Amino acid sequence: MHGGPFNYEYQQPFVEAIVRDGDPHNFTDPDRNEEFLRTGFVPGEKPEQIQATLTGKPAITPRKRTAMAYKVLSKRMAEAMKVYIKACGDDGVRCKEKNGQIDLMNRLRDVSGFKVAPKIRALMWEYFGDDDAVAVDRHVANWACKDARLVCAVDNEGNEIKWKKGDNVPQKMFDVVGDAVRDEAPKCEITAAELQVAAWTKGACRATGRKGNLYLGEGGSIPCGKFKAGKLVTL
Repeated sequence: MHGGPFNYEYQQPFVEAIVRDGDPHNFTDPDRNEEFLRTGFVPGEKPEQIQATLTGKPAITPRKRTAMAYKVLSKRMAEAMKVYIKACGDDGVRCKEKNGQIDLMNRLRDVSGFKVAPKIRALMWEYFGDDDAVAVDRHVANWACKDARLVCAVDNEGNEIKWKKGDNVPQKMFDVVGDAVRDEAPKCEITAAELQVAAWTKGACRATGRKGNLYLGEGGSIPCGKFKAGKLVTL
């Protein structure tokens, strides 16, 4: 879902709907996936209604998501589900073990448009339960520099990076920032993955200028106003 025609508020409810369905075979047909995307994540509710409910803002209009975007994402999702079935099995049991998890990551490289870059691999390790995994993006890197003052990411010329939407963390800085988060986490008495998620959440609120709630999943959200300059608060 990431990088598709939907923003974060759309992505998570859709993923949750797939999990509730429980059968990966139901999402191997691109046409069925497209219908699922267009009609909404919750029966009787369209994506535009979901957006308005979660954020309290006016619904995003359908014209901002092109027909091609729907088709591309629907096909990519179908390919990814077929790969999941091959790597993990119908019941997902094989991917509870390390070898199955690695096999899934490697197979996903064959899915058109699915980039298994360091951030995605780290996210997947987090989902698999690795508390030491740190998925570094611009939000986490910005927090590590401006808020926690742990380390600042620099470009190839050694200049501090001024983050803007769409920027990726340079490969050479990914582990540097990740290690800084891992070193800091014990001081907060939380895991590295938890600290990264907290840092990302603050960054997502700041990047969007959001004053209302940020949806985190399973019906839960946090008010962005709880974040204070330079601090992480208990959620």
